Amino acid sequence: MGFQETMTWAVHVFFVFVFSTAFIVNLGLCLWLNRQYKRKQIELKDVLKGFLGPLAYRSEERERDSLSERVDSFIQDVQEIIDNPHRNTDRRDLLYRINTKDERKDYMHTLDFERRFRVTETLIDLYPYLGILGTITSISAGLFASGMDGGAGVMQTQALISSFAAALWTTFVGLVLYMVFSFWIARRESEFVRLSEQRDAVRRLISRVKTQLSAPSRERERGYVQETAKNPSTDALA
Repeated sequence: MGFQETMTWAVHVFFVFVFSTAFIVNLGLCLWLNRQYKRKQIELKDVLKGFLGPLAYRSEERERDSLSERVDSFIQDVQEIIDNPHRNTDRRDLLYRINTKDERKDYMHTLDFERRFRVTETLIDLYPYLGILGTITSISAGLFASGMDGGAGVMQTQALISSFAAALWTTFVGLVLYMVFSFWIARRESEFVRLSEQRDAVRRLISRVKTQLSAPSRERERGYVQETAKNPSTDALA
């Protein structure tokens, strides 16, 4: 095996390792994102069920309902409770359940999910550049090795043509991997974004419930304190 063949072989082995490593890492990230996406869906469904409990009407759990349908039903049920002045008991129960169930906020812990999703997108975008880099490196190594080997011009030309043809596989592999993973990310990105929007809608509604239903309680407490300050003898007699 001549020096040129050795150089070409070494470059190919290196880029096989690079592409294999990138593929394994990217595939692992995709599988992890799929698993976490399903887990986040289940967590959000459980949160919606726990917030309302027996107060649920439209959002009563049905197996065939999608997460979007359950979120919409949950929002309608909660808005009906807080906007209806005749449901004071349900308001108090809803505020208590939300204050109790919303302490941990597990459904809001998505930073790691979003960070790994962005890393996956970045790795996918790198595949074409790795392919082009592999082609340029292989051709450069072939030219360099050809000059080192010397020999007849016809033999050098044939070796360079062979090196050039072999170098094109890196561009081909890079483009194929890019298209495959880009197709996956195009299908999944809309689902991930929709899950984030649903989570944000629930968070905004929970904040509204806490603000709107906690205000009357604080006003009653302030009224009681003011009344006690005006009539201290009442507490003393008690």
